[in-house]
Amino acid sequence: MKNYLNEQSAGMIIRNSVGIYLTNFKALFLIYCLPVLPFMLLEAYSKTNGQVRMVIIAAVIKILVSILVFLPMTVAVSDISLGNRPTIGRSYRCIFSKSVGSFFITYLLLVIVIAVGFIFLVVPGLLFLIWYALTFQVVLLERLSGWKALKRSKELGVGFYWRNYGVLFLTNIICFIFIMILTMSLGGASGYLGGTFFPDFKTFLVFLEFVWGAIGLVAAPPMLIAPVLIYYDMRARKEAYDINTLAEDLAR
Repeated sequence: MKNYLNEQSAGMIIRNSVGIYLTNFKALFLIYCLPVLPFMLLEAYSKTNGQVRMVIIAAVIKILVSILVFLPMTVAVSDISLGNRPTIGRSYRCIFSKSVGSFFITYLLLVIVIAVGFIFLVVPGLLFLIWYALTFQVVLLERLSGWKALKRSKELGVGFYWRNYGVLFLTNIICFIFIMILTMSLGGASGYLGGTFFPDFKTFLVFLEFVWGAIGLVAAPPMLIAPVLIYYDMRARKEAYDINTLAEDLAR
Protein backbone atom coordinates (compact mmCIF):
# COMPACT_ATOMS: atom_id res chain seq x y z
CA MET A 1 0.00 0.00 0.00
CA LYS A 2 1.39 3.36 -1.03
CA ASN A 3 1.70 5.92 1.76
CA TYR A 4 0.02 9.23 0.96
CA LEU A 5 0.17 10.50 4.54
CA ASN A 6 3.58 12.08 4.38
CA GLU A 7 5.33 15.14 3.04
CA GLN A 8 4.91 15.31 -0.73
CA SER A 9 6.44 17.60 -3.31
CA ALA A 10 4.21 19.44 -5.77
CA GLY A 11 5.06 16.92 -8.47
CA MET A 12 4.31 13.98 -6.20
CA ILE A 13 0.87 15.37 -5.34
CA ILE A 14 -0.02 15.77 -9.01
CA ARG A 15 1.28 12.31 -9.95
CA ASN A 16 -0.43 10.68 -6.99
CA SER A 17 -3.72 12.43 -7.81
CA VAL A 18 -3.69 10.97 -11.31
CA GLY A 19 -2.38 7.60 -10.09
CA ILE A 20 -5.07 7.23 -7.43
CA TYR A 21 -7.74 8.00 -10.02
CA LEU A 22 -6.43 5.57 -12.62
CA THR A 23 -6.02 2.80 -10.05
CA ASN A 24 -9.54 3.28 -8.69
CA PHE A 25 -11.16 4.65 -11.83
CA LYS A 26 -14.61 3.05 -11.66
CA ALA A 27 -15.45 4.01 -8.08
CA LEU A 28 -14.01 7.53 -8.21
CA PHE A 29 -15.56 8.30 -11.59
CA LEU A 30 -19.01 7.18 -10.44
CA ILE A 31 -18.72 9.09 -7.15
CA TYR A 32 -18.22 12.25 -9.19
CA CYS A 33 -20.44 11.43 -12.14
CA LEU A 34 -23.66 10.16 -10.55
CA PRO A 35 -24.81 13.41 -8.89
CA VAL A 36 -23.56 15.68 -11.70
CA LEU A 37 -24.77 13.79 -14.78
CA PRO A 38 -28.56 14.34 -14.29
CA PHE A 39 -28.12 18.11 -14.28
CA MET A 40 -25.80 17.96 -17.27
CA LEU A 41 -28.48 16.00 -19.16
CA LEU A 42 -31.16 18.46 -18.04
CA GLU A 43 -29.02 21.36 -19.24
CA ALA A 44 -28.50 19.74 -22.66
CA TYR A 45 -32.21 18.87 -22.99
CA SER A 46 -33.25 22.40 -22.05
CA LYS A 47 -30.90 23.90 -24.63
CA THR A 48 -32.34 21.66 -27.31
CA ASN A 49 -35.82 22.92 -26.46
CA GLY A 50 -34.82 26.54 -26.08
CA GLN A 51 -35.69 26.71 -22.36
CA VAL A 52 -33.26 29.43 -21.35
CA ARG A 53 -34.40 29.72 -17.73
CA MET A 54 -34.10 25.97 -17.18
CA VAL A 55 -30.66 25.97 -18.82
CA ILE A 56 -29.44 28.54 -16.30
CA ILE A 57 -30.98 26.69 -13.35
CA ALA A 58 -29.50 23.34 -14.45
CA ALA A 59 -26.06 24.89 -15.04
CA VAL A 60 -25.98 26.56 -11.62
CA ILE A 61 -27.12 23.41 -9.81
CA LYS A 62 -24.56 21.36 -11.76
CA ILE A 63 -21.76 23.65 -10.58
CA LEU A 64 -22.96 23.61 -6.97
CA VAL A 65 -23.31 19.82 -6.93
CA SER A 66 -19.88 19.32 -8.52
CA ILE A 67 -18.36 21.33 -5.65
CA LEU A 68 -20.22 19.32 -2.99
CA VAL A 69 -18.75 16.12 -4.47
CA PHE A 70 -15.48 17.14 -2.76
CA LEU A 71 -16.95 15.55 0.39
CA PRO A 72 -17.56 11.96 -0.80
CA MET A 73 -14.36 12.15 -2.82
CA THR A 74 -12.47 12.96 0.38
CA VAL A 75 -14.00 9.88 2.01
CA ALA A 76 -12.99 7.69 -0.94
CA VAL A 77 -9.40 8.98 -1.06
CA SER A 78 -9.15 8.54 2.72
CA ASP A 79 -10.30 4.92 2.40
CA ILE A 80 -7.70 4.36 -0.31
CA SER A 81 -5.02 5.90 1.91
CA LEU A 82 -6.01 3.48 4.68
CA GLY A 83 -5.72 0.50 2.33
CA ASN A 84 -9.48 0.01 1.91
CA ARG A 85 -11.39 -0.31 -1.34
CA PRO A 86 -13.46 2.82 -2.00
CA THR A 87 -17.15 2.35 -2.72
CA ILE A 88 -19.89 4.71 -3.83
CA GLY A 89 -22.27 3.70 -1.06
CA ARG A 90 -19.81 4.15 1.79
CA SER A 91 -18.52 7.46 0.44
CA TYR A 92 -22.00 8.97 0.46
CA ARG A 93 -23.24 7.20 3.62
CA CYS A 94 -20.29 8.64 5.52
CA ILE A 95 -21.38 12.12 4.49
CA PHE A 96 -24.99 11.73 5.55
CA SER A 97 -24.12 9.94 8.77
CA LYS A 98 -22.31 13.06 9.91
CA SER A 99 -23.69 16.56 10.40
CA VAL A 100 -25.04 17.40 6.95
CA GLY A 101 -26.17 20.79 8.22
CA SER A 102 -22.63 21.88 9.01
CA PHE A 103 -21.54 20.97 5.48
CA PHE A 104 -24.15 23.19 3.88
CA ILE A 105 -23.62 26.07 6.30
CA THR A 106 -19.88 26.07 5.61
CA TYR A 107 -20.46 25.62 1.88
CA LEU A 108 -22.81 28.61 1.67
CA LEU A 109 -20.42 30.72 3.74
CA LEU A 110 -17.51 29.76 1.49
CA VAL A 111 -19.47 30.58 -1.67
CA ILE A 112 -20.49 33.97 -0.28
CA VAL A 113 -16.97 34.87 0.87
CA ILE A 114 -15.36 33.95 -2.46
CA ALA A 115 -18.13 35.61 -4.48
CA VAL A 116 -17.78 38.84 -2.51
CA GLY A 117 -14.02 38.72 -3.03
CA PHE A 118 -14.41 38.46 -6.80
CA ILE A 119 -17.16 41.08 -6.93
CA PHE A 120 -14.95 43.72 -5.38
CA LEU A 121 -11.63 42.73 -6.94
CA VAL A 122 -10.14 39.63 -8.57
CA VAL A 123 -7.17 39.56 -6.18
CA PRO A 124 -9.21 39.13 -2.94
CA GLY A 125 -11.30 36.45 -4.63
CA LEU A 126 -8.19 34.58 -5.71
CA LEU A 127 -6.67 34.97 -2.26
CA PHE A 128 -9.79 33.54 -0.62
CA LEU A 129 -9.67 30.58 -3.00
CA ILE A 130 -6.10 29.88 -1.90
CA TRP A 131 -6.81 30.34 1.80
CA TYR A 132 -9.91 28.19 1.88
CA ALA A 133 -8.90 25.45 -0.56
CA LEU A 134 -8.86 22.82 2.22
CA THR A 135 -12.17 23.76 3.82
CA PHE A 136 -14.10 20.65 2.78
CA GLN A 137 -11.40 18.32 4.10
CA VAL A 138 -11.44 20.23 7.41
CA VAL A 139 -15.25 19.98 7.64
CA LEU A 140 -15.28 16.26 6.97
CA LEU A 141 -12.24 15.03 8.88
CA GLU A 142 -12.04 17.53 11.72
CA ARG A 143 -15.77 18.15 12.19
CA LEU A 144 -15.38 21.92 12.15
CA SER A 145 -17.88 24.18 10.43
CA GLY A 146 -18.53 27.79 9.50
CA TRP A 147 -15.80 30.34 10.19
CA LYS A 148 -13.85 27.79 12.25
CA ALA A 149 -13.46 25.56 9.20
CA LEU A 150 -12.39 28.46 6.99
CA LYS A 151 -9.92 29.67 9.61
CA ARG A 152 -8.48 26.17 10.02
CA SER A 153 -8.01 25.83 6.24
CA LYS A 154 -6.16 29.13 6.16
CA GLU A 155 -3.93 28.14 9.09
CA LEU A 156 -3.00 24.80 7.55
CA GLY A 157 -1.79 26.44 4.35
CA VAL A 158 0.44 29.05 6.00
CA GLY A 159 3.82 29.07 4.27
CA PHE A 160 2.57 27.00 1.33
CA TYR A 161 -0.25 29.08 -0.15
CA TRP A 162 1.29 29.68 -3.55
CA ARG A 163 2.75 26.19 -3.82
CA ASN A 164 -0.65 24.69 -3.07
CA TYR A 165 -2.31 27.00 -5.57
CA GLY A 166 0.30 26.00 -8.15
CA VAL A 167 -0.48 22.32 -7.56
CA LEU A 168 -4.21 22.88 -8.02
CA PHE A 169 -3.64 25.10 -11.05
CA LEU A 170 -1.33 22.59 -12.77
CA THR A 171 -3.69 19.71 -12.01
CA ASN A 172 -6.51 21.66 -13.66
CA ILE A 173 -4.31 22.45 -16.66
CA ILE A 174 -3.38 18.78 -17.09
CA CYS A 175 -7.05 17.76 -16.96
CA PHE A 176 -7.93 20.53 -19.42
CA ILE A 177 -5.24 19.38 -21.86
CA PHE A 178 -6.60 15.83 -21.62
CA ILE A 179 -10.09 17.14 -22.41
CA MET A 180 -8.81 19.10 -25.41
CA ILE A 181 -6.82 16.15 -26.81
CA LEU A 182 -9.75 13.77 -26.45
CA THR A 183 -12.17 16.34 -27.88
CA MET A 184 -9.98 16.92 -30.95
CA SER A 185 -9.51 13.18 -31.46
CA LEU A 186 -13.28 12.80 -31.47
CA GLY A 187 -13.76 15.81 -33.72
CA GLY A 188 -13.81 13.83 -36.95
CA ALA A 189 -16.31 11.33 -35.62
CA SER A 190 -18.51 14.12 -34.26
CA GLY A 191 -18.46 15.87 -37.62
CA TYR A 192 -19.56 12.68 -39.36
CA LEU A 193 -22.36 12.17 -36.84
CA GLY A 194 -23.43 15.78 -37.25
CA GLY A 195 -23.90 15.40 -40.98
CA THR A 196 -25.54 11.99 -40.71
CA PHE A 197 -27.82 12.10 -37.68
CA PHE A 198 -28.30 15.79 -36.86
CA PRO A 199 -29.69 17.75 -39.81
CA ASP A 200 -30.59 20.50 -37.31
CA PHE A 201 -27.28 22.30 -36.69
CA LYS A 202 -28.47 23.73 -33.36
CA THR A 203 -29.23 20.25 -32.04
CA PHE A 204 -25.83 19.10 -33.26
CA LEU A 205 -24.12 21.90 -31.31
CA VAL A 206 -25.98 20.84 -28.16
CA PHE A 207 -24.85 17.27 -28.80
CA LEU A 208 -21.26 18.41 -29.13
CA GLU A 209 -21.51 20.37 -25.90
CA PHE A 210 -22.84 17.27 -24.16
CA VAL A 211 -19.92 15.21 -25.53
CA TRP A 212 -17.46 17.82 -24.21
CA GLY A 213 -19.27 17.75 -20.88
CA ALA A 214 -19.05 13.96 -20.74
CA ILE A 215 -15.31 14.11 -21.42
CA GLY A 216 -15.09 16.68 -18.64
CA LEU A 217 -16.77 14.25 -16.27
CA VAL A 218 -14.09 11.67 -17.03
CA ALA A 219 -11.25 14.17 -16.52
CA ALA A 220 -12.54 15.98 -13.43
CA PRO A 221 -11.82 13.63 -10.45
CA PRO A 222 -8.05 14.33 -10.19
CA MET A 223 -8.98 17.99 -9.55
CA LEU A 224 -10.93 16.81 -6.49
CA ILE A 225 -8.26 14.36 -5.34
CA ALA A 226 -5.41 16.90 -5.32
CA PRO A 227 -6.85 19.03 -2.45
CA VAL A 228 -7.16 15.90 -0.29
CA LEU A 229 -3.48 15.07 -0.82
CA ILE A 230 -2.52 18.69 -0.13
CA TYR A 231 -4.47 18.47 3.14
CA TYR A 232 -2.56 15.30 4.09
CA ASP A 233 0.72 16.96 3.15
CA MET A 234 0.01 20.04 5.29
CA ARG A 235 -0.92 17.99 8.35
CA ALA A 236 1.99 15.59 7.86
CA ARG A 237 4.43 18.50 7.72
CA LYS A 238 2.98 20.40 10.68
CA GLU A 239 1.25 17.82 12.88
CA ALA A 240 2.86 14.43 12.17
CA TYR A 241 -0.37 13.21 10.58
CA ASP A 242 -0.43 9.43 10.02
CA ILE A 243 -2.71 6.52 9.17
CA ASN A 244 -3.93 6.09 12.74
CA THR A 245 -4.94 9.74 13.01
CA LEU A 246 -6.71 9.63 9.65
CA ALA A 247 -8.62 6.49 10.69
CA GLU A 248 -9.72 8.23 13.87
CA ASP A 249 -10.77 11.36 11.96
CA LEU A 250 -12.75 9.35 9.42
CA ALA A 251 -14.52 7.37 12.13
CA ARG A 252 -15.65 10.43 14.11
